[in-house]
Amino acid sequence: MDCIINFLGNVMSKILRPGSLLRVKRKYQILEFLESGGFSDIYIGKNTDNNRKVIIKILKNDKFDDKIQAENYWRRERAFINIQSKFAPYALQLYDAFIDRFNQNNPKFIFITSYINGYDFETWFHQFREQGRHDFHEYLIRNIFIPLADYFVFTHSHGLIHRDFSPSNIMITKYKKRTTPVVIDWGAGLNFDPATIDNIPQDLNDLPDSGDDQIYTPGYAPPEIDLGKIQVPQSDIYSFGMILHYAASGGEEPKELSGNALKRFKIQWEDYDYPEMLKKVVEKCIKYEPRDRYRTFEKVREDLKKYLSAINGNNKKKKRTSLKKEQSSAKSEK
Repeated sequence: MDCIINFLGNVMSKILRPGSLLRVKRKYQILEFLESGGFSDIYIGKNTDNNRKVIIKILKNDKFDDKIQAENYWRRERAFINIQSKFAPYALQLYDAFIDRFNQNNPKFIFITSYINGYDFETWFHQFREQGRHDFHEYLIRNIFIPLADYFVFTHSHGLIHRDFSPSNIMITKYKKRTTPVVIDWGAGLNFDPATIDNIPQDLNDLPDSGDDQIYTPGYAPPEIDLGKIQVPQSDIYSFGMILHYAASGGEEPKELSGNALKRFKIQWEDYDYPEMLKKVVEKCIKYEPRDRYRTFEKVREDLKKYLSAINGNNKKKKRTSLKKEQSSAKSEK
């Protein structure tokens, strides 16, 4: 095995070579190293029993205080992935999860999940934007953002908060020839009681302190992160709104803000040429105070569907107007 060594000479992580078989379940073979994330190393692998590609995710033990903390993290993420996997095809599928205890002092905590044959959201979006579609916004809402809202209606109803929802945690693939978003990486996930979804304090500062390391993506993270507070379901809604603005605006990356600058932040709407109904959805999603945002993804979805209904109504109206003109022109010619 190749090793990455830190400055103290300690083994930080071991990069498995292509062709390696996992020790506990030898049917899983490493094909290539994909990336090193915040808490794990990720590989493209293969199930040799059926020749199906998979993702192999191995936690980095050096990111945890001890193996008990690492195992608790692994168990929590396993539970989250398993619950959300029921919302196919928009969810990552958990195929297997096990612990390699060959080295009792350095066990390996492993996930085997579905391999998504597609692109990360930003890569897909840049390609999509270059197509110059006349239905640019309609397509995004119908095929990407309403399905994502559906997904979060499901996960929130099952007591799961993602906590790091960003373009890098969305994959775009094809399912039955339809463009399909898949949400990935529940490593930062948090559980909550769905019955408390409306229990939001009047002031953001009244939220309890987080008490753990914050995992987030600058620009897409809610103000709760900046203040070191726990995240609530409406935190995912904030991130959803920032991703929607990124897409609707044609790909403008959000700025990383903090403190008073974040508190005063308002999008200068006159700088952006996209539908007013979508601007209102974004504006509601990204309010500074969680209590001022949409309370639930059901409400977000409802307003996105209203936008599509308005588009369809306008299209029908245009067709009727065009038909009347054609009939009038035909009569004139007679």
